[in-house]
Amino acid sequence: MDFLETLEHLLLAAKPELGMPSLNQNELVVKLVKVRTKAVLWGSTGVLKALSDFSKVGESNPIKMFRVIEQLQREMRKDLGLSNFGLEADFFSKLILSNPDEFNALEKQ
Repeated sequence: MDFLETLEHLLLAAKPELGMPSLNQNELVVKLVKVRTKAVLWGSTGVLKALSDFSKVGESNPIKMFRVIEQLQREMRKDLGLSNFGLEADFFSKLILSNPDEFNALEKQ
């Protein structure tokens, strides 16, 4: 949950019209370390692998970042006993964008 709340904060802070304060790098690092610590104790192998992949992706590749976050969310749902059946590819990536077509545009770059 901490990971999703941190992601939510980052997304909302990226929209100046909402007035959400942005996280500085130190705050972001602290939050992500806490996520990793909890995942080591409670996360499945799938969550740990996806979290490891997330830590290796750079900001310069937004599609890869979206896909890694997508996989992490799917693995977290599996851990909770939820099914991802029926959810299209890139469902969660498109869900967080105001316009899902933005994802397709990024993919073509």
